[in-house]
Amino acid sequence: MKFKANSIRTLDRFLKCCGGQDNITLGVKLEDIEPAKLAEIGLGISPEEGLSIIPSVIGKFTSFNANGKEILRPDLPKEQYSVSYTSTTYDWHRNPHYGMRTRTAMRIAREHIPAPAIMLSVAKTKNGTYITSPLLNLSDKNSELNIHIINLMLECFDEIEILDTEKEPLITTKFKKVLWSVLPKGKYPWEEISKIIATNTQKTSASDSDKEVIESRLKLINVYKPDFIATGHAGFNGYFIFGFESKGIYVLESIFLDNATYIFKKDWETLSQLTKAEIINGELEYERIVHNKVWKRAIGDRLSKALRT
Repeated sequence: MKFKANSIRTLDRFLKCCGGQDNITLGVKLEDIEPAKLAEIGLGISPEEGLSIIPSVIGKFTSFNANGKEILRPDLPKEQYSVSYTSTTYDWHRNPHYGMRTRTAMRIAREHIPAPAIMLSVAKTKNGTYITSPLLNLSDKNSELNIHIINLMLECFDEIEILDTEKEPLITTKFKKVLWSVLPKGKYPWEEISKIIATNTQKTSASDSDKEVIESRLKLINVYKPDFIATGHAGFNGYFIFGFESKGIYVLESIFLDNATYIFKKDWETLSQLTKAEIINGELEYERIVHNKVWKRAIGDRLSKALRT
């Protein structure tokens, strides 16, 4: 049974198409998807069986799925926040002085809703190869998550198929998460790194001034000569991990201005299999360095100390 809609608010119409099933999977036949669409959502033009990704951001549902969202909380006390920017000032002799500055102010409190981080997978059934969702249990307690998964699939593909995987289970049983792409090891000159950053920032609405701030942060971390650099894949676009393997620390930095820097001591193999939400909201030990006016000194002190030991 196929289901088509722009999005849904309730499950009423969808459940009528499910024929009373308790557990279903959503899918779209791989052969019916244009290569450009596959590339747009981060699967590549010819995805292999077993590949699992968080889809790239192409709309509001994929954005929430990858990044979570913030809601205003005027009922809570105002919170302090910092914004960095580049500006030019002039001295008494009208000589320009260009640099990065940080302004700190108060704002209405925000509550962060964590990203669901639902992954789409390439799986085979006896009827062909599909891009599939996770299994949906259609009980009332799962309604909110199920609505999100359905809207996520509809945003990616417009029309989806309801698969009865109890009668026709997936043939594919092993899946490989692809969350990070590791650059070949070696010391990268900044010119090469800046090209990669530029490719990522082109996909955001960041202003030229914001892009300069983002680049200056990543450039500072790169000065400490990481053993490797990993870039976020698909829905992780815009996130970088600088790995200092010899010292057992990993720095997670983002091209989005309102994020902090995270420093982890967990091994890379474990980190590479986790979503951003699992990394930050899980039980991993980390240091969080807020992007405020002392960020440069704080990150410098932390990395210098770690690399000396």
